[in-house]
Amino acid sequence: MRPNWFLWHLAHLVLLSFCVAMLKLRYDVRSRELEGPVVWVAKHCAWWETPLVGHLSWRLVRERPSFEMSSFHGYAFLGRVRGLLRALGGFEVMRPKDLLRLKHAGAGKREELGALMEKVNAEAGERRRGILRAGGAYAFYPEGTRDAAVLRPFKSEHEIREAIALATEEGIPVSVVPVAPCYGARPRPWIPFLRRRPVTLVVLEPVPLVGRGAEEVLADIRRALEAVWVPEPR
Repeated sequence: MRPNWFLWHLAHLVLLSFCVAMLKLRYDVRSRELEGPVVWVAKHCAWWETPLVGHLSWRLVRERPSFEMSSFHGYAFLGRVRGLLRALGGFEVMRPKDLLRLKHAGAGKREELGALMEKVNAEAGERRRGILRAGGAYAFYPEGTRDAAVLRPFKSEHEIREAIALATEEGIPVSVVPVAPCYGARPRPWIPFLRRRPVTLVVLEPVPLVGRGAEEVLADIRRALEAVWVPEPR
């Protein structure tokens, strides 16, 4: 299922305009031209990365990307907006931290929650493979959480294993492309909420996949991000 065309562009216009107008973000593309299918592997610093990566995807490969999102199980408000996020191209994944949160909240028995996690992640895998086989694009954040100060350990391998399998076994020309949001120096703020944080969103060269292992590819992605990523100044 591709993102809803009208909702995607409406959300992109509103969110990107807000980013640029209110936070004064700037981004720079430093990559050769790309062709689909593409897996965007982004360092996760803030919520605004999703619309910006979507804009870059449309600009570089003319594809409105899908994106991984939390399952939002157990969240009263966010669970209600799940349908809207799906229409915009979001699809759910569940990570061990989600399972622990639900367990501590008493949302179900361990076996039931484990089965739910397997079901959600199996559907996510089918969605990712379908997107890439159709020549599309999707974005994910291998750290599994947001942190603008530290590059955390990578917790996601399924996405890379699937991309390697499609490239190696099915001959699909999947491009795995790291994306690094790099913060500039913070100028002296006049109004705290409107302080300007110039950001360069750097799109790096695709990482080779064919005949390689997931750990090796993830190590290359990490080295590429570490070489250019600039954390948010404190």
